[in-house]
Amino acid sequence: MTTHPTRAGRLRTAIDAAAHHLLTTLHPDGTWYDTRPALVPGTAAAVIALHTADPEHSAALVHRGTDWLLRTRNPDGGWPVTDSGPSNVIATAGAVAALHLAAPGRTTEAVRAGLAHLDHHGGVDGVADPTVRRLTGLLLALARLREPTTVPSVPTALLLLPTP
Repeated sequence: MTTHPTRAGRLRTAIDAAAHHLLTTLHPDGTWYDTRPALVPGTAAAVIALHTADPEHSAALVHRGTDWLLRTRNPDGGWPVTDSGPSNVIATAGAVAALHLAAPGRTTEAVRAGLAHLDHHGGVDGVADPTVRRLTGLLLALARLREPTTVPSVPTALLLLPTP
């Protein structure tokens, strides 16, 4: 396949510019600063993944993640999507699952409050969107906070559909 010379030159310029930006913003410790807000669902997913894949070597990261989740909980017992805002069902289910799996002893109260928040708002079964309902049910089942057989399977194609 032949690439148009102008297109190849523009691509090379874009790659060089991106590499330059990455290398000039790299901190001495090998990390980059991210100005976007931290997300509860992403943090919960990372805590679950690290705890599940390698709890011994990931213990410090898991501990920091669970501490952040505990600090981020709203007074109503739920969790927001970002580090502030109204409680959200997916964020709450993810945080509850992560805390219950990764730090069950020290997070019992937060897990209880999160489950109570979900129940107060109709629980997983009260979620109107079928994809969100399945996802939240799956998160809680993963943490053994819900019977897995009560969670319908999530067809991959359903996750890829655009919202109406």
